[in-house]
Amino acid sequence: MADTSSITVQQAFQTPFIKGVVTQFPTPDAALQRFYGAMTNRTYTPVRTFGWDQFNKTRTLGTMSAPMTDANVIRRQKIGTKIGAVLRYSEKLQIFDEEVANLRPPGAPIGTLDARGEQWVVRQIDFMTQRHRNLMEFALSRTLLGGFGLGQLGQQYFITALNASGNAFDIDMGIPASHKSQLALGDAGEDLLDKPWDDPSADISGFFWNLKVAAIREHGWDPKHCWISGKVAGYLMNNIGLQSIAGSANRVWNTVTGEPAQVDPANRNLGGYSIKWNAIPWIDFHVNDMVVSPGSTTDPQGVDGTTVAATTRILPHNQAIITPDPSSDWFTVYESGEPVQEQVNSQPVWAKGFHAFNRRMLNALAPSREAYVLDNFLPVLVIPNAVYCPTILGF
Repeated sequence: MADTSSITVQQAFQTPFIKGVVTQFPTPDAALQRFYGAMTNRTYTPVRTFGWDQFNKTRTLGTMSAPMTDANVIRRQKIGTKIGAVLRYSEKLQIFDEEVANLRPPGAPIGTLDARGEQWVVRQIDFMTQRHRNLMEFALSRTLLGGFGLGQLGQQYFITALNASGNAFDIDMGIPASHKSQLALGDAGEDLLDKPWDDPSADISGFFWNLKVAAIREHGWDPKHCWISGKVAGYLMNNIGLQSIAGSANRVWNTVTGEPAQVDPANRNLGGYSIKWNAIPWIDFHVNDMVVSPGSTTDPQGVDGTTVAATTRILPHNQAIITPDPSSDWFTVYESGEPVQEQVNSQPVWAKGFHAFNRRMLNALAPSREAYVLDNFLPVLVIPNAVYCPTILGF
């Protein structure tokens, strides 16, 4: 808060008296990328196109033969190769010297000068990096839900729904159909989900026991984390089965823990919650209600950037995301790089992964500089079978 000791009553009434910086809505939390390590759990590739070879182990049994006979001939194990290409996030913002010189710092009283406009510039750079975090969070959520598409407007690409009409590209992460909808993973191929989770009689604990059995049979990665919305968490609080297993004298949950969130100017709780239910203590439920404003706009003041109607939930109400513990063995973010010339007369340098810099524009009509943010990345499910994204409401 600004110091008012030197402000007279006349000055306060003569000009608007600025008492702080206000944001109309909170920045989306980066819960998924923090949890799964989207900026730390990265695999470097020196070129934009990457791949990996796949050589599976086996569950087959060795054969036997009669004494004094030749060895049995078996077939060689196949080796497969998967190929992908990184996405390129690149944006810039032009900052004119005249715009930032002798401006007051945001939040300070009128009459206070910030000779070089440092605070204004810092806030613009933070705004640019926040767009990168929002993009990464949305891309990661859609990766764990099966994939996403890319719409195209000129040279600009933007994330859309997988297989949406008009997509320039579709990036399918390869999650099997049996890992979606109601999870047709029973011993006879039956659905593991027989009732939606807003039905108090839905057998939630039985579902997770059966899912554990199916996971061990299919790939061996134990499901440990389930991402749901706050609306779904409310339904689970009222679930009869979870209540009965916990016992009438006990509460249905074991712990409800607030997850740490990134810093928000208004100190709003953006981190969501982690919940453990007594009936299924091996599963951590993470409540996520964050929203973003996807689309092709680059104007933060446009409809896509400011209205509630234009927002999209990071995690839809009617779906859950179920994964093992974070590990680069089943999920990673492939990153590449590119040469950048940070100053007009400097030698190009190799910018690996997320990179930010600014460059003085020597030939501009007005003195200015450009701020750049850059990242070459793609979230990848190395083992798509380790992830489940069932439809839990509305079926």
